[in-house]
Amino acid sequence: MIDKDLDSILSNIDKESEKEKARSQAMERIAPLDDDTLLEESSFSKRILPLHLSSGAKSFREGLLEKLNGHIDCCKAFRATNVNAEDDANLEHILSQYKYTFIRSIENIEKLCNDYFTVLDRHNIEKKARKEYSSFFEGYEDANKLNYVILRETFIELREFNSLIRKEWRDLAKSIGVINLASGGKELFLSLNSCIEKALMLCNETAEFVMFLAKIIGLPEDRQDLLKSEVYKLSSYSDETNYEYDAIFNIASSKPEDLNEIKAPVIESPGISETEKDLPPEKPEDESSAFSKREMSMSYTVRGTRPWNTREPYVIRLNANRLQKDHEDLAESFYFIQRPVDEKFLEGDVRRSMLVYLRNRSLNILDAYGEFILKTVFMKVQEIVSFFGAEDVLTLFAYHLGPHTVYQVIADAFASDGIGYCYKYASGNRILRHFPSEFVKGKVLEWFEHNVNAFDLPFDGIQEYENIRKMVSKKYFASVDESYNKLDKLIVQSKDARDPKFDKQALFKSKWKEWFGASNIIVYNRFLEKTIFK
Repeated sequence: MIDKDLDSILSNIDKESEKEKARSQAMERIAPLDDDTLLEESSFSKRILPLHLSSGAKSFREGLLEKLNGHIDCCKAFRATNVNAEDDANLEHILSQYKYTFIRSIENIEKLCNDYFTVLDRHNIEKKARKEYSSFFEGYEDANKLNYVILRETFIELREFNSLIRKEWRDLAKSIGVINLASGGKELFLSLNSCIEKALMLCNETAEFVMFLAKIIGLPEDRQDLLKSEVYKLSSYSDETNYEYDAIFNIASSKPEDLNEIKAPVIESPGISETEKDLPPEKPEDESSAFSKREMSMSYTVRGTRPWNTREPYVIRLNANRLQKDHEDLAESFYFIQRPVDEKFLEGDVRRSMLVYLRNRSLNILDAYGEFILKTVFMKVQEIVSFFGAEDVLTLFAYHLGPHTVYQVIADAFASDGIGYCYKYASGNRILRHFPSEFVKGKVLEWFEHNVNAFDLPFDGIQEYENIRKMVSKKYFASVDESYNKLDKLIVQSKDARDPKFDKQALFKSKWKEWFGASNIIVYNRFLEKTIFK
């Protein structure tokens, strides 16, 4: 239904006016004839004038370091939350294990801030720009040209800083997931996660500002992931532009275009890139090898050494070709369903996201979807551990649950709730809905690697496994008894029970997910050889 409607929407916006064609052409990159050729002056002006100042970029108007100090504020809040939780007896054990891991991450972030804030300080970066001025411009020092060099150096250093600090915050986000599984740890997890989310939001705003700076210094729109030396070669100065820091915010229009005014997308050949969602890496990758390198960098440690714990459900078999295809599809996808949503609202959300994506192909969902899957794994494992009362052995329980079982739980929940599906823009003005199953499996393995395999557990312990199996078995038989009691009451109340053709077992089966819980059924089948569900 929605695919058909979206095709209709796309066909309606496919009638491009001459004015919009001219604007699209003005935004295209003019490739240099050789390394020494600069972008044409008139073309540069045309590319600058239509710039949109996003809210994230605009937030840097009051000062670069003033804005970036938000990272320090987030570090302070994280430390304070950690200290306050130390008095909670329920969390004492878990914090004694992981507190120093968290603090080490915070110290890494604080060190990055200290190092790069010194580099990005106006006085220091101006001093560096004066030394390098003669390498780029001839003659006496000109104030505007100096400001241009300052902005270019700011772009290079800020891009690197944001890439490094975002990785630190994301790693910290993964490591605090274990608190969410601890008894009484949900409130602390939410507080710590709130600090991290604020920091990651700052990273996203910084990425928007970096992209804005790239356009201001004349980098082609599709070449913002250049090495430092190539930035020097391909960036372009314009006498028509005022490069003072305060002045650049007046170059772009602060009023975004109405999405409904976009007439038609410029259909481009989608490229495969290993860039972050908002900020390209410092070293560009060859397109043909980008996803294979990402795949090879994903490692999973099989901690068991016995035949019974070196196969499913302790591992997941990944199809390398499908995994690569999932990465490629997500790099060309612009929207995914995070929660159950009404069809009429879904159409509007997809349409708006698509139009934004068509204006900037770098705004794909690859990273955001990965974070969504990791958070979903956190929540599902927590729900299962809490239901079976396994908080005291939560990490070992998760280990024996296994990544394959967790993937089954997530895939079943997504199918039942209609979430987790992604929308990809394809050639011919088409939108394709897809579920990147291999990518999800890879993220489940990533979560287990960081939150289970990283710890010293009795991975091969038969007795420990048997204790967990008994825990599940006890819950299973109690749930079966409770469900049969519910069934008897339901039959007494049902008028259909008087019908000779009444099927008691069919009625019971129709209530399984409601009475037992869909996720719990999968867990029962994982640990118990015989269940009523098999």
